[in-house]
Amino acid sequence: MREFEFPFSEGLQKGLRPYNVGRNVQFFEILRGARVGKAGLEPIEQLTSAYSHTPPITYPALNIDWPFPQYFSGMDLKAIGLRRTFFEILNDGSLLPVVIDIDDIQTDDLWSVGDFGLYWLVAKGRDLVLERAGDTGLWTLTDIHATIPLAKTVCNFKGQAVVGNISFTTWVEADESYIGWSDIGNVDFTLDRRGVAGYKHAEFRGGVHEVKQLGNGVVVYGENGIGFLKATTAPITTFGYNKIAAFGIMNEGAIAGNEFIHVFVSNEGDLYRVTYEGGMPKLEVLGFRHLLDSDSDVIVSFLPGSNSEATGDFYISDGSYSYLLTSYGLSQANQIPTSVVRVDGVAKGFFTEGDSDFVAVTNVLDFGFRARKTIQAIEVGCSGSGTYSVALDYRNTPSEAFNTTQYVELNNQGIVTLVCGGIEFRLRLAYDTPSDIDISYINIRYKADDLRGIRGVYAKG
Repeated sequence: MREFEFPFSEGLQKGLRPYNVGRNVQFFEILRGARVGKAGLEPIEQLTSAYSHTPPITYPALNIDWPFPQYFSGMDLKAIGLRRTFFEILNDGSLLPVVIDIDDIQTDDLWSVGDFGLYWLVAKGRDLVLERAGDTGLWTLTDIHATIPLAKTVCNFKGQAVVGNISFTTWVEADESYIGWSDIGNVDFTLDRRGVAGYKHAEFRGGVHEVKQLGNGVVVYGENGIGFLKATTAPITTFGYNKIAAFGIMNEGAIAGNEFIHVFVSNEGDLYRVTYEGGMPKLEVLGFRHLLDSDSDVIVSFLPGSNSEATGDFYISDGSYSYLLTSYGLSQANQIPTSVVRVDGVAKGFFTEGDSDFVAVTNVLDFGFRARKTIQAIEVGCSGSGTYSVALDYRNTPSEAFNTTQYVELNNQGIVTLVCGGIEFRLRLAYDTPSDIDISYINIRYKADDLRGIRGVYAKG
């Protein structure tokens, strides 16, 4: 009887399915403990602790208090933000307490940092203005500032401060739906005849969650909309504004990235990638709504690539799960971070440990015809120091639940004989050493038991 072969290689370079897909479309239903790379599945770069000091510092206790701690690594400075506390990390690794256990700040809001080198402008929950002087290194904290509005989010756009979700100024009426920008080279938001500093309603209902540079502008992410501040120089130096989406992001912190790329989770639960093309943001919907619908706040963290800031991976976490998005696809990670950063080429973060094993289950396969067939053998292009095993889910009618065979180890050539009949299957993979996983292709070999659905000449083999 002739033996057929079904290659499953494309799915190794695509990862988890983004939405409901048909049979034989190459995605995984479950994929945990491996990174989706260009050549297939590879090890996830493990995070190390974002902060350590010798001798150990016991205060503050930098424990996970979701979604804190936050780690900030700027051009010249580093800092840690807890729920009610903010620390600068000094050059010797010690912690300088800047804000300590302030009871009247919005404890659930994230810290937001505008990084201008040695000068930092920091916001949290529209309750305070926190500044670090670039010349003296001294920090000042106030709830009313003569030239800076109270705002929830802040970023640096080419030496110009941009804020969003404004709660108070003494010189202009603005609210949670407003964005503002300062003078250039001077963090002063007061209005004057030159017209450089300015304010704008974001043209959507609800608050602004985040402002972040992308290309030659700043993306404004809100509860119910997304806009773009585009820098202009004629007739005056200011910003134009375009509304680019009628939906917002899931919550504060559900977006991360840098000036080259952003990733966010929408308030509808879909994952989006944002790039800068033709002078405007380009939104690409990736999907995964069935995975990212959460009752908890979702935090997106960006880990720059080791060779280029223009590339990198994104963690999407809610405190109980974590997914890792690469340029190629999505998988479930085994570490659940509140924030990640790359320091001196090393991936670091604050995180808890999740499931450490590797498990993969493919999408439903029937090999393109509905009659009964029998899988004979499975070949896996793999390497590593551990042991790979495979099992099969199978069923004989579309309405019944899947049954599962026992796991069987691959031989040293990556081949296993696993005889299993049915009309639909799912392939399961396991590996006991995820730290060196390497899978580049899978071949499933099967025979047709029922030939009634096959027309034409059938070569016996």
